[in-house]
Parts: sequence; structure tokens; C-alpha cells
Amino acid sequence: MDSLKVMTGNQSIANGVRLARAEVIATYPITPQTTIVEELAKIVNNGELAAKFVNVESEHSAACVITGGQLAGARSFTATASQGLGYMVEPLTFLHSFRLPVVIAVASRTLGAPYGSGSVDYSDIMAVRDFGFIQYFVESNQEALDTIIQAYRVAEDPRVLLPVMVDLDGFYLSFSSELVSMPNQEKVDQYLPPYRPNHVILDPLDPMSLGDHPLMAAYSECQTEAAVAGTRNVILEADDAFGEMFGRKYHGMVEKYRCEDAKAIIVTMGSMTGTAREAVDELRKAGKPVGLLKIRVFRPFPEQELRDLAADGRVFAVIDRNVSHGSSNSGILGGEVKMAFYGLKEKAPEVLNFILGMNGGNISVQDFKDIAEQSLAAAATKEKVEEVKWVLKTPPEAPMILPHNAEELQLFPGTSSCAGCLSMLAMRHTISTVGKDTVLVMPPGCMSVNCMIGWPGYSPLKMASYLSVFPGAASTAVGVRKGLDAKGKQDTVVLAMGGDGGTADIGLQCLSGAAHRSDSILYVCYDNEAYMNTGIQSSGTTPYGVNTTTTPVGKGVAGKGNQVKQKKDLVGIMAAHGVPYAATASVAYLADYKQKLAKALQVVRERQGLAFIHIHCPCAVGWNYPEGLGIEIARQAVQTRMWNLYEYENGRYKLTKKTPNPSTVSEYMKHQGRFNNIAEDQIKELQIRANAEYARLSQEG
Repeated sequence: MDSLKVMTGNQSIANGVRLARAEVIATYPITPQTTIVEELAKIVNNGELAAKFVNVESEHSAACVITGGQLAGARSFTATASQGLGYMVEPLTFLHSFRLPVVIAVASRTLGAPYGSGSVDYSDIMAVRDFGFIQYFVESNQEALDTIIQAYRVAEDPRVLLPVMVDLDGFYLSFSSELVSMPNQEKVDQYLPPYRPNHVILDPLDPMSLGDHPLMAAYSECQTEAAVAGTRNVILEADDAFGEMFGRKYHGMVEKYRCEDAKAIIVTMGSMTGTAREAVDELRKAGKPVGLLKIRVFRPFPEQELRDLAADGRVFAVIDRNVSHGSSNSGILGGEVKMAFYGLKEKAPEVLNFILGMNGGNISVQDFKDIAEQSLAAAATKEKVEEVKWVLKTPPEAPMILPHNAEELQLFPGTSSCAGCLSMLAMRHTISTVGKDTVLVMPPGCMSVNCMIGWPGYSPLKMASYLSVFPGAASTAVGVRKGLDAKGKQDTVVLAMGGDGGTADIGLQCLSGAAHRSDSILYVCYDNEAYMNTGIQSSGTTPYGVNTTTTPVGKGVAGKGNQVKQKKDLVGIMAAHGVPYAATASVAYLADYKQKLAKALQVVRERQGLAFIHIHCPCAVGWNYPEGLGIEIARQAVQTRMWNLYEYENGRYKLTKKTPNPSTVSEYMKHQGRFNNIAEDQIKELQIRANAEYARLSQEG
């Protein structure tokens, strides 16, 4: 039997993937989609889904993993949002050409600056609308779960074989809870049988080379266009079959609500539809002839459904949560609706395009009522009106309270960091040591959120600084260095400072390039040993056996499993590049850290090349210890050899803090909840590795 559960939109997506029996899942964290893959991590680790779950180092890699999985004949899935979708672009363009029916969930959020922007709009998914994907937009959590299941059926249909995106509004749906009916697995299996690819895959028994060929490109695009255009009937069939089996259907491509005698029809996508429906009901009670058209499938575009509603004197009020800059149509959905009506002469309706709700701005019932009234007025007068209207709301004035010693400070007190945040301690000492003649570049992370993204227009950081894209802090810093040099400002220090995820994983390529070129920047990695800003997901520096939200404790594995026993050795990687200076540091030994900062500053000021410091910063929230124990735990990491203090200089390693009589690794773990479920053999493995690394460093230096 079906069951009722209260679930967020992200949990609904994850359970849709579980019920669809996905076989390969790639995960990388980005707000607001992260809890989709966290939920899937728990599902897989508890044995509820027999899938291969891959923690990757970037969204680009996530798209590549599901491409490879699908090429091998496995039903594949990933999820992303905003900048993450942007970073996936290159591999996404391959999927339709090879007719790979992957499904990707997109928890839409503003794409582009400001990077920390608040909430939903469709600038991310609209940027990839022409990549050969079928694109669904869901209104509710129930529709999110059901549409994932339908998406696989449509994608894998031999008449289609195309990738699908299922879009849910970030924050509005992703984190909101609703009562959701969970379909029975046996019934889902009847509706969606196991994936049996009947097209070319990578099979050693039937070898074929899949690659690019210029003569095939036009043919491939022509094939894709024919497939997308022919998808409409498959989408309708899949929705009808779902309705017959589960008692719920979503009207196929569009939903028409009170449109029969409407003079004005509001056109929506996504979660705003529920609010628009409320407005239409209130207007109908007042005798106003207003209807609603919900676009459920944006690609292929429902041109015929729109044309069926066309009538002389009727006005379509299209709501866009996106903008096509430089286009006379302004909003993308508005432009598509106008194009659908192109060529109609006798019953051509008027199309008004309203741009609002960008960057997560709320669209209220009153907003829809105002839009409907304007549309009814336009229908009544039949006079030419302004076709594109921006509905902008003024943000509140920001309070500005300066400390009494504001002139002396480079980083003001009162940041939004968590209680007991040791990364903020490292940040303050770094900023005060490098001095005012510095330009700071940071990728997204805890410190950039706390120090750069304050109330709109304000920041606690009084320093020339830039929030770069997640993979590109080092490269951006190199560009700043070259730009300053071009302007004769050679004395200014360029500092890049990122967390372990932004350094050891997604940002490692750019850091490697900067080190290889001997670019004179100072790079500091503050290491929390997980992606703390997005909710404690495993990173390349997460220790063996640790419980994170993507390496959870379950029936399968207790924490970060046997496949990854060793953290990435960032100083070793920098040493392999031949950098002049690299070192480790700890917030428990700040004098040692400042001495190393001084050496690093000398290296970059003398243009010897890149200097790198890797500072250990325990996190009370992510490591699950009382806030007041942070410095003690950081000190124990050094005293147990779990974190050795050393430097790499002139081609040699040298310990800067010796621990001849170390405490045990178990002592270090005692107050950290993240190690609660670690096994004895894992503890022994960590102890052996800690002692071996210390012995190596002692022998070298």
C-alpha cells in the first residue's frame, strides 16, 4: 500500500530516485539541493537502494560520472543548482548526442553574482534550456516525487532516449515540508521496469568507439530535435498511465485552471502556481474572468496547448522568474509564449510579460491580483500597452553600527559565524598578519559567507576582497596579481583563502596551475575536514571513519569507508610542484602559524613563487563537540600526530613541533561525535598512519 509521510521537496526527490531504483548516483554539495544527495546517502547506506554512490570533487565530475554510468548501461542520477549547474555545462552538452536518458534534479537558485544570493529564480535552468533536455517544472513536493518516476519512464522510452531535468524551486520547495503519498515499490516497478538499454553503450563484447566527428554533428542535432519534438505524446502517455496506477496525474504538458471563459490568463511555472491559483479563486468570487495556465513541461514547449487557448481579445499574463538580457521579449517564458502565437491572425491574443520574483523575491496573492487587473484592463481597452513590465520591490535599509575602534580594524566583530568558530580565529589572525596592503580572494565557504556576505551593501571585512567562483579562487588571485603588476602595484600582497572543499577538491586544478607557473600568491587553506558551509559533507580531507552527511553511519558503512583511508596531502601535492614554501599550521599554535605566515609573505613579496599554508580548524558543529573544547581538540590533533606541524622549504620537510611521546588517537576522538561509530580496526589504521607520517617527517627534517 501507499503510505503518507511528511517530507521536504528534496526528500521527495530522493525518494523518487529510490523508487525508480537508480543504479549510479553522483553527489556534490551546493545549496539548496544538497539534502537530496544527503538523503540518498542514507538510503543507500541503509540498504534501501542498491546503487553505486560516488562522492565527487565537483559538479563537472558529477555530470561526467553519470555520463559514464549511463554509457555502461546503468540508470543514473545527480542533482545540482545555480553555479553548480553552470559548472556542469560542458558534459551536459554531450548527453543528448549519445541519447543518454539520465535524470538530473535542479533545485533552482539564482545563477551568477551576487554569489550568495538568496533564493529561487530560473536563471540557472534556463541557461541550459537548449541542451536537448526534457524539462519539467513541479509545483509541489508530491509532484516532485511523482515526476522523478515519470521522468525515467519518458527518458528511457525507445521513442525518446533523451536526458531529463526535473526542476523544483530552491528554498520554496526544497526545504518546505508537505504531506506526501509514497507509492508502493511493487507498483512503481510495474510502471517503471528495469532499464534495458537498446542503444549503443560501452560493451567490451560489442566494441564501438564513441566520440566526436564533425560530419556527425549536424545529423546528431537533427536527430535530437526530432526526438524532442516527438516527446509530447510520450509525456502524455506516461502521465495518463501514472494516473491510472496511482490515482494522481498532472495534465501532461500543462494544467488549465478556470480558463474556459477567461479574458485574462496568468501563465506560471513552479511553486508560484499555488499562490496564483489562490488569486484566481479570489478574483472569480469577485466576478473577474481570470484563469490560470501552469506550464509543467517547458521542453518540449507546449505550443499546441497554448494555441488551443488563443482567442481574440484574450490577454495572457506571463510571469517570468528570469530575464533574457538584451531581448525585446525580456523574459524567456514570455518570449516562448509570444512565439507560440506567432502567425495567428484571426484569434491572436495579446501577451503581457511580468518580470518579478527574481533572486527569491516573494510573489504574493496580491501581486497576482494586480497583474490580473492590469491584464483585464488591457483586454477591455484593446489599446497597445507596455508588453514587458518589471515588478521591483525596494529592499529594506540596512542598519550600520560601527565599533568604537573601527579605524584600526580590518575585520569587525559581530560576524554570523557559529559559536566557538575556530576558522574565524584563523581568519582574524591571517588578516591582521598580512596587513592592509592586501587583496583577498575567497571561494564560497564558511568564511566568505561570514566575512563577505553581510547585510546587502555591507560587510564586516574592511579589505579589498572578491568572492570568486568555487573552483577558481587561485586562478582569480593570479589574475589579480597580474593586474596589479600591470598597474605598477607590485608591493600589494594577493591572498587567496579557501576551505578544504574549495581547495582540496573543486579548486585543486586552479591551485595546481598557479603552483606550476610559480605565480606569486599566498594561498591559505582553512581545513574543517568537511564541507561545513553546506552541511557537513565529506571532502578530500575528511579522515577515515568519520560520519558526515554523505558518508553516514548505516547498515552498509560506518562513516567514511574503506575505499578512502587517507586524506589528500595538500602540502605534499604543493611540494611535488616544487613550490618554494608550504607548511601546515593549527589554530592551537598561533605563534607557529604567524611565523609561517611571515615566511610565506617574504616568499611572495620577493616573487619566488607560490606560498601555501594548510591550517587545521576544528568545527564544533561539524565535529559534534562542545563549543568550548575547540582549542583543546586542535591541540590534541597535534599531540596525537593526527595533525603534524611542519614546513616544506628549499626542497626539505622539517617538523616545527615534535611529539616524541604522543597521546593515542582514541584520546583525540573522545569528545568528537563524528567518531562515535568508528570501528576498532579503523582506529588502529589511523594510529598506524599517524605514526608512519610522523616518522617520515622526522626522518626528512
